[in-house]
Amino acid sequence: MGSKIKTIQILQAAGYILLGLFLVLKPDTSVRAICYGCGVIAAAYGLLHVLQCRKGKAKGELILGVIFIALGMFCLITPQTVVSFLPFLLGVVLMLDGISKIQRALDLRVLDAIGWGKLLTIGILLMIVGVALLFNPFGAVKMTMVFFGACLLIDGALDLLFLLIVL
Repeated sequence: MGSKIKTIQILQAAGYILLGLFLVLKPDTSVRAICYGCGVIAAAYGLLHVLQCRKGKAKGELILGVIFIALGMFCLITPQTVVSFLPFLLGVVLMLDGISKIQRALDLRVLDAIGWGKLLTIGILLMIVGVALLFNPFGAVKMTMVFFGACLLIDGALDLLFLLIVL
């Protein structure tokens, strides 16, 4: 492996570790930073659409641009409100996915297929996490940030270990 590629991969692993540490140690700040980042991106995206409309390139872009600017401003002005919706939506998605997996597992059980129990377990776990997200959204956001940070931290550490020892 070339030294330039190895250096880039080491820097990427270190970035994962640093971001993971930030998410684990400062989950509340991380959530606000993500919300602000999404707000800036949405507002900039909306502004681009409005500017395209002004230049006469795409007349239908004005409404989309205004909607994205408003969404971006909403994220910037009320980040905690925006953050409170995300776990609820994720909870609904996870519950529906869990129900689907449970149904599929039960169908596989009738067919006496291998692995239906593992799928059933995954479905039940998804439903439990989904319910937790629905009933404790603020705690769930913090828990999610810490979990995601821990995953990044472990991923970065394993990548770094692999790069330094094996290569």
